[in-house]
Amino acid sequence: MNSTQKVIVRFISLFLFSFFVLVRPVLSQTHYLINLQTGDWSGDGHGIINHFLIFSSEKRATLEKLLIAGNKKLGFDLAAEVYEHDDSLVSLSNTKKLDKLFPNIVKDLERSEDGECILDLDHYVELTIAILKLAKPGLKVERVQLNTSVPASVYDGIFNIGGYGLYSP
Repeated sequence: MNSTQKVIVRFISLFLFSFFVLVRPVLSQTHYLINLQTGDWSGDGHGIINHFLIFSSEKRATLEKLLIAGNKKLGFDLAAEVYEHDDSLVSLSNTKKLDKLFPNIVKDLERSEDGECILDLDHYVELTIAILKLAKPGLKVERVQLNTSVPASVYDGIFNIGGYGLYSP
């Protein structure tokens, strides 16, 4: 085998190793790439939106139903708490529910003088994922960096999760 052939074999070996060890396990555990959209999805208000990609073992339509079920278990709708423009506060009674169910997520959140959680986008997305998992324990959901390459066949569309009030002018 000449040196060119050795380089080609090494490249193919590295590619196969990368695919089977790094990429394939992620795709076998989670099947759908979903775009969680926050902010002014309708474009009739402040006009700001953000996108957060997730891999999920369930389709977007199922996640939409799970979010409703998770909010029922939680006892309130997180998106409704931050629905109004420039409103990132979660009421004290609902903050206590978050403290009880998701202490690892909300422990680092800034608090108002009255003890209410002040949400930011990252924690809002983390809490939304936690609420989905509350509805279906064992659900596989993980955030993905925007530069992650995945087959187009796993993309399952945009899932608007609210968060309009988390934006200020």
